[in-house]
Amino acid sequence: SIFKGSAVCVYSMADIRAVFNGPYAHKESADHRWVQYDGRIPYPRPGT
Repeated sequence: SIFKGSAVCVYSMADIRAVFNGPYAHKESADHRWVQYDGRIPYPRPGT
């Protein structure tokens, strides 16, 4: 790689929980912009 370096990102657990408890975004297709998902969120959520 021509890029030499690193990055460190720091997030609090409260920030992470807020993101996962917030609204999801989706795209209808590649030609559409991201919009908030207003449909039913499955329980349990996928990946949990």
